[in-house]
Amino acid sequence: MAVDPRVLTALPIAAARLQGTKRGVVSDPLAEKLLAGQTQLLQGVNTGYMAVRMKLGDELCLSQHKNGTTQVVSLGAGMDSRAFRLNLPGTRFFEVDMQALFQLKQPLVADTPLRVESRHKVVGVIGEMDLGAALKAQGFDPSKPTTWLMEGLLPYLTVSATHNMAADVGALSAPGSALWGDGFSKTSVDRGMDFHGVPFESGFDDYDVMFRKVGFDDSKAYNMDGVTLDRYSGSVNINPRYVVIPERARGREMCVMVRAFKTR
Repeated sequence: MAVDPRVLTALPIAAARLQGTKRGVVSDPLAEKLLAGQTQLLQGVNTGYMAVRMKLGDELCLSQHKNGTTQVVSLGAGMDSRAFRLNLPGTRFFEVDMQALFQLKQPLVADTPLRVESRHKVVGVIGEMDLGAALKAQGFDPSKPTTWLMEGLLPYLTVSATHNMAADVGALSAPGSALWGDGFSKTSVDRGMDFHGVPFESGFDDYDVMFRKVGFDDSKAYNMDGVTLDRYSGSVNINPRYVVIPERARGREMCVMVRAFKTR
């Protein structure tokens, strides 16, 4: 049976984390396992960007956990290894992805101990599934704050699927929740983009506005040119001068990220 090509885009991400680990930029002891033997993917990976992306998600999970948030949902989880490597005691970690992805991933991590309280595999396609029902069936509690990760997900969603997903996330998020995701401006995607042969479906100039409308009152988008990894501390630096509002993004090609918090 042919594997959905969207599933296979998770492997180059693992390759980039493995290269980053070898170079001492990041540390992901599971990256080699999660590469699933596809070592040819180690050539030409964008190690720098993927390292920044990994650390952004890590730091949000850890800071939210420090503030008492013990629910994490990784949307379009792919080869996310955080449940196995981040020290998040008491946390219930929900990974949402297609069945084919879990069929590939699960044998690779079957003997790896968790560093969270529990890991839940939520099967479905973002934009097509009933996200709330699927999460709740696995024990998700919408009355508790949640950390939402959308690492590498947003460009693969259609415009309507993105809006529907944002509405679902807003409705399922209690005060204290936070989210992070990366994508591209509308102009970037409209001019044609793909990752390992899988075309991107949408780009937005107003990710900040989108999530503000669904209840994340503190929502900001950034041009990723202003987001860097400190080579000495290993932490992410976000230059506030690179905050992007829709008027600044419109008509420009750029990689963007959104980070948002629901404070009330």
